[in-house]
Amino acid sequence: MSLRLRLALAGAMAILVALVITAIGLSQLFGAHVERRAVAELGVQLDQVLAGLDVGADGLTLQRPLADPRFATPYGGLYWQIEWGGGIERSRSLWDTALALPADTLGDGGVHVHHLAGPQGDALLVLERSVMLPARLGGGSARAAVGMAAAELVQAQRDFM
Repeated sequence: MSLRLRLALAGAMAILVALVITAIGLSQLFGAHVERRAVAELGVQLDQVLAGLDVGADGLTLQRPLADPRFATPYGGLYWQIEWGGGIERSRSLWDTALALPADTLGDGGVHVHHLAGPQGDALLVLERSVMLPARLGGGSARAAVGMAAAELVQAQRDFM
């Protein structure tokens, strides 16, 4: 093979490798961006859950339903759960299951992001926050979590690619 042909092949291979590395890097950056946006959205929904808490006959309850209907649809893809000393309250979308939050310790207001298995074994992105309940809600600490199906995030990254 001539020198010109070898240089052209080497240049084409270098460009191809650079394009593959760039595509992988851009995909990872986009995936991280989508996850950050999802966590921000979950933070808003978690604030709505905490703001809507009230004391009922069985302990903490949500005094008004959340705006997104997926919270009320069994296995709807959006889930919330509150664990406190007196028990657990969860969204209708969890049906008869509960989110298996890790046994980690959070300070008051501390936030963790988890990747957990959902009610049907599907992957979830979960935002968990530790809160101190006010006296009108019985006081004490509680763990509040909101999760969404990670399939939406994976599909967005696939669509990007």
